[in-house]
Amino acid sequence: MNRITGVTFIILNSSGKALMQLRDLNSKRYANMWCFPGGTIEPDEDSLATVIREAKEEYNLEIKITDCVELMVYDLPYDVSAKVYICKLYQDQNPVLNEGADMKWMEIDKIENLQLGFGQRVIVPKLKEFLQNVI
Repeated sequence: MNRITGVTFIILNSSGKALMQLRDLNSKRYANMWCFPGGTIEPDEDSLATVIREAKEEYNLEIKITDCVELMVYDLPYDVSAKVYICKLYQDQNPVLNEGADMKWMEIDKIENLQLGFGQRVIVPKLKEFLQNVI
């Protein structure tokens, strides 16, 4: 495992759909590709604080630490790792797109057929397993 420098977070709605982000054409990495959102851990943060901050910045969502569970750690294609969290969106909130070209709530079957940025394909089997265990 590489040094953990970031987080990836999967926001699930009450229907079990995940909020996916389409990267914009100006992105330095993985332009115009779908991905689970995430971000870099700041020096004064732990990984969960990063999830809370990034969810607010990217979607204007108020996520509670108690609504998040760690799913896995995965290695990105450029020698760093990210912790992956699943966060359930229980509150009656609607995401607002502040970063990226688009966002969509997607079922796992749709996500399985996407070419995901950041090497996130390795997350999909763990997400599918998680979703099967909570139903």
